[in-house]
Amino acid sequence: MDSFIQERGWIRHFGELIIMQTPDEHTKLTSTSRDRFAFLMLFTDGNRIDLTLCPTENIANWHRDSLSVLLLDKDGLVKPFPSPILQDYETVPPTAQTYADACNEFWWVSTYVAKGLWRHELPYAKFMLDRPVRDMLHLMLEWRIGIQTDFTADPGKQVKYLEKHLEPDLWTTYIQTFADADYEHLWQSQRST
Repeated sequence: MDSFIQERGWIRHFGELIIMQTPDEHTKLTSTSRDRFAFLMLFTDGNRIDLTLCPTENIANWHRDSLSVLLLDKDGLVKPFPSPILQDYETVPPTAQTYADACNEFWWVSTYVAKGLWRHELPYAKFMLDRPVRDMLHLMLEWRIGIQTDFTADPGKQVKYLEKHLEPDLWTTYIQTFADADYEHLWQSQRST
């Protein structure tokens, strides 16, 4: 594995790179303790390859998700994968406690947004609105879509298919929750949320 990590000329066989990321290179692991190494690659022809190298002795412990597809196992070291399904990415119905916790997080952190706006702490207010508050809003909208579709609809990663699943008036209200860096617009956005 180390030879593939050190000498990367083999990547050219896939095409001409636009950009590549190697997230495992940014960890503090030494090369002797690596159990995998990922190459995230985008090529000029539009193809993207996320390729992770794994030593053969770690294959049995390899974590894969329900959408994984085994392309090649020339040595027969990997058990066959079941057909890909969305199982790992389906919206799970909330328990009463999970729902209560999400509502509590939403309302509690909303006070942080207000505090940041009152104090004119723009980065703080924007972060609280765009991360924890929006995360809970997205979760609740996923549950809404799930309830309406018997938890069969796929809202997508970061709810990218939200517009497809929401009623037009709710979608319009949702997009009003996005604001620029103007304090008054942020207050309006907070009220829409």
